[in-house]
Amino acid sequence: MIPYITNQLELKRAELIARHDELGMRATGKFAESLNVEVKQWGSMINASLTGLSYGFYLSEGRAPGRLPPIKKIEEWIIAKGITGNLQKEISVSSLAFLIARKIAREGTAYFKQGGTDLIRSVITPEWIDQVLSNVYQLNVDIFVKSILEEIRQVAIAA
Repeated sequence: MIPYITNQLELKRAELIARHDELGMRATGKFAESLNVEVKQWGSMINASLTGLSYGFYLSEGRAPGRLPPIKKIEEWIIAKGITGNLQKEISVSSLAFLIARKIAREGTAYFKQGGTDLIRSVITPEWIDQVLSNVYQLNVDIFVKSILEEIRQVAIAA
């Protein structure tokens, strides 16, 4: 069961990275690099997760107006996107990052204004979740039936 779940999450990890690139969101590459699949088992319990950097939420839902976003992160984004080549000598990267942060704090991001993106919703779908749960359920039923059949076989051998 663990190999099945791990495989499913690894496929979704790859799909998230592909969708991230399709949407033109890649800048530093840190989001894609941060996506991590972890599957642990404790007895009959399995904990499976696909995690990434917390700003994946903002890539999916956008950022609402409010507080200033981290200026250093916006500086990294400016440099990664190559925007520095277009800057005039009168404004520094840190000044531009501050202006962008102030505008985001005032208005929210474009993703927020458009109601978010389908970065996550197009990959992690209710249908996929249902399919995985159904397959895991079937695997558990199969294991349970095999266990009962083995118990019956052991009783028959002992008789």
